[in-house]
Amino acid sequence: SYNFRSINDFLANRARTFDAVQPGSDTSRRLRQPVFGFFVQDDWQARNNITVNLGLRYEPSGDITEVDGKLAQLIDFANARATMADATIVDAVVKNPSLKNVAPRVGFAWDVGGKGKTAVRGGAGVFYDLITANTNFVQNTAVRVPPFFVRSRLSGSSSLIINFPDAYFTQAALLGGTAQLEGIQYEPEQPTMVKWNLNVQRELWDRTSLEIGYTGTRGYNLFRQIFTNGREAVEIDGRLVVPPGTPLRQRNFGRMRLRVSDAESWYNGLTIGVTRRATNLQIQTSYTLGKSEDTGASALGGNDYENEGGGSRYLFMKDKGLSPFDVRHSLVASVNWELPFGRTGTGAAAAVVRHWSVGTLIRLRSGAPFSVDTGGLERGGQPDAPDYPDVCPGANPNPVLGGPAQYFDPRAFCLQPAGVIGNAPRNSVIGPGTATVDLMLARSLELGAQRSLQLRIELFNVLNRANFALPTSAIFNANGTYRADAGRITRTVGTPRQMQLGLKLVW
Repeated sequence: SYNFRSINDFLANRARTFDAVQPGSDTSRRLRQPVFGFFVQDDWQARNNITVNLGLRYEPSGDITEVDGKLAQLIDFANARATMADATIVDAVVKNPSLKNVAPRVGFAWDVGGKGKTAVRGGAGVFYDLITANTNFVQNTAVRVPPFFVRSRLSGSSSLIINFPDAYFTQAALLGGTAQLEGIQYEPEQPTMVKWNLNVQRELWDRTSLEIGYTGTRGYNLFRQIFTNGREAVEIDGRLVVPPGTPLRQRNFGRMRLRVSDAESWYNGLTIGVTRRATNLQIQTSYTLGKSEDTGASALGGNDYENEGGGSRYLFMKDKGLSPFDVRHSLVASVNWELPFGRTGTGAAAAVVRHWSVGTLIRLRSGAPFSVDTGGLERGGQPDAPDYPDVCPGANPNPVLGGPAQYFDPRAFCLQPAGVIGNAPRNSVIGPGTATVDLMLARSLELGAQRSLQLRIELFNVLNRANFALPTSAIFNANGTYRADAGRITRTVGTPRQMQLGLKLVW
C-alpha cells in the first residue's frame, strides 16, 4: 500500500510511505481461549422502602494460544540492539493477568417517604475488560511478528524517492532492512474500570416525572498504542528536543508499535430527563453534560477512531487529553401523539380521521475533539508517531471560526524548530456539532381480533440540515508553509432529507 500526503503529491508521484508484506509471511492463525464467568447476587430488603442489591463476579480468562504454535513476541522492546532473531516463540500471546478478577458490585433503591413519588437509586462496581482472542489489537499482535510474518515500510524523502507503483520489485533490497513489528506488553496489568452512579426520580404530576442523575467512571491499566522506535530526546528549557543526527532507538527495525496497559481514563456525566407517559401522548427529553478524558484511547492504530491516529507523540509519554469520543452536550427529545380526532364519531368522516398518530425525534449534540498535526513533517523526529505543532504564543488551542471553508484558524499553530516535540494539546480542537429532526405520520387500520395494519410515512432529517464532518487537520506543506486547505471541511456526515413509506402488520 502507498500513502500520499495530498492529491498534488499523488499526481507528482511523491509517495509518503510504502508498506509491503514480505514473501513467505503467514497470516493464518487459529487462536483459542477459554473464558469463564461466575457470579452470585442477592437483594436485601433493608426496610419496606429500601432495597439493597449485592453482587460478586469472578471472571477469569484462559491463555490465548494458537493451535499450530505460530506465536512470537519481542518481549524486550527496549533492547536497542534487537533484531528479528530476538523475537521469542511463546505459548500464549500474553501472560494471563485475570486470575484475580474478583469484581464486587453494590446498589440500592430508596422510595423516599414510601409513597412512590420520589425514588433515589445508586450503585457502584468494579468491571474488568478482558484481554480476549477476538480483540482486534490482540489479533494484530498474534500475527504481525517475525519469524512467521515480516512487513516492511519505506518512507519517502528528498534522498529516497519511492518508485510508485513498482517499489515492491525495484526496491526490494531497501525493504529488507525496514521490518515492522507489532507487539503487546507480554506481562500486562488487568484493564479495570470502576463505575458509580446516583440518580433521583420525582413524579411532578400524574404520569410525568423528572430524573436527575450523575455517572462517573475511572479507568486503570487500559491498553493504548505507542511507537517505540523513535529518537531519544533531551529536555532543554522545559522542551523535549532531539539532537541532530540522533539515530532510531532500534536501528534494525522500521515502525514498531507496542500495546501497553498503562493508560487511565476519567468520565463525569450529569443527566437530566423529563418523561410524560399518558394514554395518547408520550414525551421524553434527556440532556447530558459530560466530559471524558484519558491518556490514550487507541489500541489498534489509526482505525480505532477517525479523529485520533493513535500513539503518543514521544515514546512512552502519557498524553492526557479529551477522549476522541468525548461529547460535551447531548440532547434527545421525542414526542409521540395519537391524534384525538374521530374517536367517538361515526360515519365516513370519523373513519378517515381516527387512528392517526404523529411523532418526532430531535437529536442535538456538540462535536467531537480532534488534534491538529504538522502534516507528516516529523519535526519531532519520531517516525509514525503523531507530530503535533506548537501553539503560537498567546493563541487559543481551540481556535474555532465555524463554517466549512475554514472551520478553525490554522495560524493559531506554528511550525516548531526541527527536532522539537510540539506542544499543541492532544484533541484540543472541538469539531462541528450535529442536529437532526425526524418526523413520523402513521395511520392504523383495525382488522379485528387484535390485528391491525399500520401505514407509516417517515421523514429523516426533515430540515435537510448539513451536518459537517471533521476538517482537514494537517496544517503545513512539505516546505513549511501553511496549507490552503488547513481547517477546510470537505464532506458531511449522516444523510440528507430522506422519506420512506412503510406498512406494518401487527397481530
